[in-house]
Amino acid sequence: MPVEPACIVFFAVYARFLPLHIINLQEQMATFVLIHGLKHGGWCWRDVRRRLHSGGHSVFTPTLTGLGERSHLSSPEISLDTHVRDVVNVLYYEDLTDVILVGHSYAGAIIPCVADEMYKRISQLVFVDALLLDHGKSIRDVYGSTERGRRIIARAEKAGNYYIACEKDDLADWGLAGHPLADWAWRRFVAHPLKTLDGPVSFNHPTALKIPRTYIKCSTLIVRDLEFLARRGWRTINLDVGHDAMITAPGELVELFERIAG
Repeated sequence: MPVEPACIVFFAVYARFLPLHIINLQEQMATFVLIHGLKHGGWCWRDVRRRLHSGGHSVFTPTLTGLGERSHLSSPEISLDTHVRDVVNVLYYEDLTDVILVGHSYAGAIIPCVADEMYKRISQLVFVDALLLDHGKSIRDVYGSTERGRRIIARAEKAGNYYIACEKDDLADWGLAGHPLADWAWRRFVAHPLKTLDGPVSFNHPTALKIPRTYIKCSTLIVRDLEFLARRGWRTINLDVGHDAMITAPGELVELFERIAG
C-alpha cells in the first residue's frame, strides 16, 4: 500500500526534531535527594517532590530512622551516625550518581558526612536554612550555644526520656504559625532522639571538600550572615519565606533547586 506524501512529510519533520527534544529533556533532568530536619520526615517534601517530578527530575525523600513513618523504630540509641547511614544507604542501594544532595535544618550536619564517604556519587550539596558545623564538632556544640538550643536541650534532659519533644513554639520558630498546613505538619512531627546532637561530625576528605556548595537562607533561625560562606566560595541565596520553606514555599524552593541544577 503506497504511503501518502503527507505522511512522509510528517515523519520527516518528526524524525528531524525528536532527537533534539530528547536531548533537551536529558539535559534538564537531575537527581535530587532531599533530607529533612529535626522532628520532620520525608513527608515534609511532598509538594517540592511533586513539582520536581513534574519537571522530569528524579527525587528521593528518605525518612530518617525513628521519625515520620519510621517512628515505630524510634530509640534513645539513635545517633547522628544512624541518620548518616540512612542517607548513605539510599545512595548505594538506589545506585544513584550525580546527586544533588539537599539538607534542611538538622540535616546540615548529615549531608557533609555523607559526602565524605560518597563523594563519587554527589555533584552538589545544598543547605536549606541548615546547621553548619566544622569537622569534629557536634550539634550540641553549636545549637547548644544558642538560647533556644539550651532551653530545648535542658527540657529534654530534665524530662529524662532522651528525646527532644515537639512544642507548639516550633510552629512559630519554623514559620508555620497561622499557615494553612500548620495543623497538617503538627500532626506529623515526632520527638527527636537527643543522642543525635552529641556525635561529632566527620568530613575531611579532600575530594569531598571540593564539591560545590550552596546555602539557601530562609530565616535568621540558624544563620544571620552569609558573607563568611561567600568568602569560602559557596553560592549563597536569600529566600525570605521562613524556616520550613519546603512546606510554605515549595514553588520558590523548586525554582532555586532547578536553577542550581543548571
